[in-house]
Amino acid sequence: MKTVEINYIDFDTNDQAMKNENYPCNGLFMTKIKNGNSDLRFVDKNVEINFCIAPEVLCNNILTITQKHIEPEETPVQENKYNGDFILEFSRILLNRK
Repeated sequence: MKTVEINYIDFDTNDQAMKNENYPCNGLFMTKIKNGNSDLRFVDKNVEINFCIAPEVLCNNILTITQKHIEPEETPVQENKYNGDFILEFSRILLNRK
């Protein structure tokens, strides 16, 4: 299973949040701005600005849905139904030996 790390960061204005120089590293950031907006952004320090991928509310709904699908399903453990004597007797019958 692969995981994705989302870092959280706060800014005073949207202009500050748009500039990649204000982020510590490349990656995904949930950006919170003081006026109440918050969104998921992909930051690539090789370019000057970044763009919003999706609002935080939408991301939270998507993450909740995917977590439900990612959980492994319980699979029943199959046990060997036959003991060694049965297999030997069956082999003798197939080979016509007594």
